[in-house]
Amino acid sequence: MDLEQGYNLTPSTQERLRLLDWIADQGGTTPKEFVALGALLEGEEREAALALIGHLETLEGNGVLSLQKTLGWGGWSCYVTPRGVELIESLRAERGDLLGRRKASRDAFLHWLYDCTLKGNRVPNSSAFFGSSYGNYFGHQFTGDEVAAASDWLKTEGYITGSLTWNAGIVRPSITTRGERIVESGRSVNDDSPAAANAPSHITTVNVSGTGHNVATHSPGAVQTATVTMSDDNRKLILPVADNLDGLLQAGLLGLDEEQSAEAVEVVSELRRAADEPEVEGGALRRLLEKAKSVAIAGTGAAMGQGVVALAEQSLQGLGLG
Repeated sequence: MDLEQGYNLTPSTQERLRLLDWIADQGGTTPKEFVALGALLEGEEREAALALIGHLETLEGNGVLSLQKTLGWGGWSCYVTPRGVELIESLRAERGDLLGRRKASRDAFLHWLYDCTLKGNRVPNSSAFFGSSYGNYFGHQFTGDEVAAASDWLKTEGYITGSLTWNAGIVRPSITTRGERIVESGRSVNDDSPAAANAPSHITTVNVSGTGHNVATHSPGAVQTATVTMSDDNRKLILPVADNLDGLLQAGLLGLDEEQSAEAVEVVSELRRAADEPEVEGGALRRLLEKAKSVAIAGTGAAMGQGVVALAEQSLQGLGLG
């Protein structure tokens, strides 16, 4: 069987994996241990039973099973070959590898979104992912938490866009040019290594007023009243604040009144606009992040807004504005 990366498997391959799981559950993980197939075949309509037989025969042709056939389906049985036992153990290991699943879910989600775009649906509902061929990993469905984390990661890394929804990832995603490029290249997002910024990621470079030179923040004598260079690393500090605030706002979890909601919308818009600029004024950016903190806890859902406050604090520290 061609299992490729574990996702986007053909319907036939997924059906054969389900059959192999069923046989393993009946005790077929020991070589030469016969498993009765009569109940499986006789419980189906003729057409469905014939389809199952076709899959069983394919597994036998692949050296995974050995079938024992009788005139009636009720007497059919099989045993798993050593090669089949090795495959079952390998599948269980792959499905149980949490790191592998995490990485695969990112690629699977992005490829699904790319296919949706090709078919004319540029902003699909992410719930449709689970019913697609991309929604299963070696025949077992990705979990909701895995998909939410994958979409959040893809957005943070710039492969997709969309508003973050509380505890559900990006519900209405769209693929970016960068996302399309990585899919078309045939590479995994997990192996994509964009060029490093000239300055180390933990250092924010600013223009020092009156000197005409750039220095790192907190350097002796630096008067940080000019601009913050908007590198990829700095965007990744700002955008999560906007996305989390927007997600909570859209879900109505902050308990803001009309005026506060309008302020929150403005803050989200301004943060995203700042992230799109090549450089922004440091003082203005600091005030914007402080405003995000205050509006997030201004309503009756202040407890829900603490996550935004933490992200904004992290952003301020990372940008050297704290």
